Amino acid sequence: MYRYDVFVSYKREDSNKRLVTPWLREVLDRIKYWLRQEMGGKKVYFFFDEESIEVGDNWPEMIRDALLSAKCLLPVWSPEYFQSTWCVSEWKSFLTREKLISSTKQKSCQLIVPIKFHDGSWFPAEAQRVQQLDLSPYTATTQAFWASQRADELDQRIKRFAPNLARV
Repeated sequence: MYRYDVFVSYKREDSNKRLVTPWLREVLDRIKYWLRQEMGGKKVYFFFDEESIEVGDNWPEMIRDALLSAKCLLPVWSPEYFQSTWCVSEWKSFLTREKLISSTKQKSCQLIVPIKFHDGSWFPAEAQRVQQLDLSPYTATTQAFWASQRADELDQRIKRFAPNLARV
């Protein structure tokens, strides 16, 4: 039934102005590693558009299918995220799924595990009420960050986060 363990939802950057995407790829690699450890070494499958959509694919259809076949949503929340129609509709689709599952099981269902990239004061009230993995102190736009002590701190934070993501 599920093809992906995690659907990564983020505000995509223009291909000629990539500052955040390299950081995000590094973070996702670490999340995949620690999640795999939490899952007993089992391979984990992420839908990340840059790795999952090939040249010639109908990308809106690929995204729709991936949303329907992913166990959970890992949104990377930033002020720009909530300005994107695509990002908000990905988030809302999982909110709807949570409500549907909760209504049939008569208990709360969690399918959205957000990462805070930057400044949550600009997030909609509905998003502000949700506990987020706050990585804003570790966001960087330079490759030099990954050779710093802060990168080690980030890795440990992701390691502590992995059990929560595995549970979802």
